[in-house]
Amino acid sequence: MKISDRSDFFSMDSTLSSLKRPKDRTLRAQIARELREAIISGELPPDTRLIEKDLADQFQISRGPLREALRELEEEGLVETRPHVGSKVRNFSGKELADTYSLRRILERYAFEIFWDHRDQDFFDELDIRHERLLHAIRSGVPHEEDLAELEFHSLVFESTGNRPLMETWDRLSRRVAFCFAMFRPQKRTLKMKLEGHVDYVNCAKGNSLKKMLSEIDKHTSQVEPKFSEMIEMKTGNSPPET
Repeated sequence: MKISDRSDFFSMDSTLSSLKRPKDRTLRAQIARELREAIISGELPPDTRLIEKDLADQFQISRGPLREALRELEEEGLVETRPHVGSKVRNFSGKELADTYSLRRILERYAFEIFWDHRDQDFFDELDIRHERLLHAIRSGVPHEEDLAELEFHSLVFESTGNRPLMETWDRLSRRVAFCFAMFRPQKRTLKMKLEGHVDYVNCAKGNSLKKMLSEIDKHTSQVEPKFSEMIEMKTGNSPPET
């Protein structure tokens, strides 16, 4: 089942005003970043049609760099393009998102396994810095900032491994993980629960037991994985009957 079962596309008009003309030297990269953030934050929801003319006018650019940016997002799995139809924000199925989160868990476990004996004080210090940034983002109350800070927090171990194929795999997957954060952000968690949500993770990452660290990763991700089907049903208005 899709997050949205609508056969028509959402209008993009209401979100165009938030998109700004890129100032980066690499227009393609900047356009891709603007659109990626709009998709991940939910400003451009699933099935939103991405009309080249409207986007080119809004960004005040030619269609060449725009098409390159859309191809980049298509490769990341955030956009899909059909001949003679155009591009739209991809509407992930519940299984795709569940598989994404499961793969995230496997990769994060592997990253700690190969990096565990190479941890040092620099790693611990950077972990504390990113954790503090995450706490600041949580306190700010801006969901998208919280999602990005959490992604940055979990990216540290991948960056620290020095394993290029692993880092490249994580970089691609992280776009979808961020999408998972945005689409399925728990609504009933209190501020206190959010602030304490990564304390055990940090302590385990600094500890002496790899087994405990791997167990913490499993626990951390298992809080979300089983809820995909239920939350998708809720978003489509087909909530299962209460028992």
